Amino acid sequence: LFTGNVSTKKGSMIVAADQTVFANKALGSDKYTIEVCFNSIEASSAGVVFGYKDDNNYGSAAFDTAKEELVVTFVVGGEKSETRHKPVRSFDMAYDFKAVQAIQVEKKGNEFTFYVNDRELCKVESDLAGGEKVGITTKGGSAGVGYFGATAEVGGSSNDAHYKPVTSQTGYIQANHCLE
Repeated sequence: LFTGNVSTKKGSMIVAADQTVFANKALGSDKYTIEVCFNSIEASSAGVVFGYKDDNNYGSAAFDTAKEELVVTFVVGGEKSETRHKPVRSFDMAYDFKAVQAIQVEKKGNEFTFYVNDRELCKVESDLAGGEKVGITTKGGSAGVGYFGATAEVGGSSNDAHYKPVTSQTGYIQANHCLE
C-alpha cells in the first residue's frame, strides 16, 4: 500500500522517523478527501502530504506536537507558504499525541479545508493542482497510523452513488435532497 520505510506493529502501520512515505496510487482528481488517524505520535511533527508532484509542488498538514498546532504548508512552483492553526481543545486539556489524533484534508477547486478530529479548523486557498501522490510524513521521531484513507469525493458527494437501507434502530429513511 505504501512505498518507503514503514513497518507494522500490533495492527498499526509505523512510519519511521524523518520519513515521507507515499501511497502506491495517485488520486488523479482535482477534488479529494484524505484522512490519516494517528494512534501514537512519537515525532515532533507528523502529518499528511497531498498533491505531491515533486519537491517544488505539494502540500502538507502536520501536527507540531510541541506547540500543539497544525502546520499547513503549500509549495507551488517552488514558492513555499506556511500557516499555523491551533486546534480546538476538548475541555481545555492538552493534546495527547499518544492517543488517536486525526487530520482530514478536503480539496475542491482551489479551496482546501482542514479538519482535526472531525472539527473544521481552517480553509486555505492555493493554486496547488491535481490529486497526484498522497502520503504520510514524520520528523524527529516515528508515528503509528491506525487508518489512512483517500477518495476523489468531497463533502458527501458520493452519497448519491450508494444504496441506503432502512435501519431497524429508529425506523428512519435517509433521503437525498439534491443531486450534484
